[in-house]
Amino acid sequence: MYQGSVVFLILQILLGTLGVLCLFVIAFFLGALVFKRSGKKSQVHKILVENLTEKLTKQKHQVLKDMGEDVPKIKPVKAQKKKKFFHKTLSVEDKSNKKCPRIFVLTFQGDVAASATARLTNQVNVLSQILTPEDEVVVKLESPGGYVNAYGLASSQLLRLKEKTHKLTICVDKVAASGGYMMACVGHRILAAPFAVLGSIGAVTGIPNVHKWLKKNDIDYFELTAGAYKRTLTPLGEPTEAGKAKLLQQLQEVHDLFKNMVKHHRPQLDLEKVATGEYWYGQQCVDLGLVDGIKTSDDYLMEKFLESERLHKDKDHKNQEGQKIQIFALTEETTVPMWKKLMAAQMHVFKEIVN
Repeated sequence: MYQGSVVFLILQILLGTLGVLCLFVIAFFLGALVFKRSGKKSQVHKILVENLTEKLTKQKHQVLKDMGEDVPKIKPVKAQKKKKFFHKTLSVEDKSNKKCPRIFVLTFQGDVAASATARLTNQVNVLSQILTPEDEVVVKLESPGGYVNAYGLASSQLLRLKEKTHKLTICVDKVAASGGYMMACVGHRILAAPFAVLGSIGAVTGIPNVHKWLKKNDIDYFELTAGAYKRTLTPLGEPTEAGKAKLLQQLQEVHDLFKNMVKHHRPQLDLEKVATGEYWYGQQCVDLGLVDGIKTSDDYLMEKFLESERLHKDKDHKNQEGQKIQIFALTEETTVPMWKKLMAAQMHVFKEIVN
């Protein structure tokens, strides 16, 4: 009798504890769901701006100081103090109240799905409001290519920049092939590192097919379509010559669209030579007309910085073109909302309790 009471008491305690935990978990997830639907975005994207001109100047002065040489004091630009105000940070002016030349540096790291397009779009949305024809935009591009529709959209974002400025420079340090070159060809000028890979102006698709295996194991697969070419080749269906021919036709249409785009932006290219799906390296690309020069992105930006320094010190140019160029690097910070952090923490605690 006594043992039965103890067991019953223990069961009550366990069931009560489990009930409280379940109620706590349910209440938390319901609260998170309500908070999520209250209008809060799943992620917050914040564009950050770094003044590379000021950064390089400080680094140079620090090295000279460490070497024991006298260096002039750096007079910080007042607008730099207000980093949170994007427009104020970028509207750098000299003493003559004229806007200094500006270079905006963007970075695009491409994958098969061109998932960096969302970040690029946010940056283009902001720059399109403040760019002037005299400003320059430098895009550090790296992509092996991917889905044609995804890279078509990414190229369209660069076209928006091209409409706002007379200087859209694309720098390729490693690779801009296929969809990557579709983006690069939009620029007014393309620069490539000596061993950067560019080209691959073509279209490709591939699909495994296990129809024979299904047939061997007496497995039937039924696929019903409305429309003669709703499906061409599928992983499970039986390949047909008509399906192969149609898919090849669609590939050729994509290739033609790609070639037409390249020809529009770089009319000097001989498409018979370069639109074969092949890729080439730096100097070969110059010879073929795929790029305009051999230079890394670091070399190009440093060249602009040193040129600005020289003109700024030249008294003969002070009142004409001697304003110091301001080089801005744009990046983006993605912050996770609090409800997601709370849910992650709660799941971690719950797993610890269960284990």
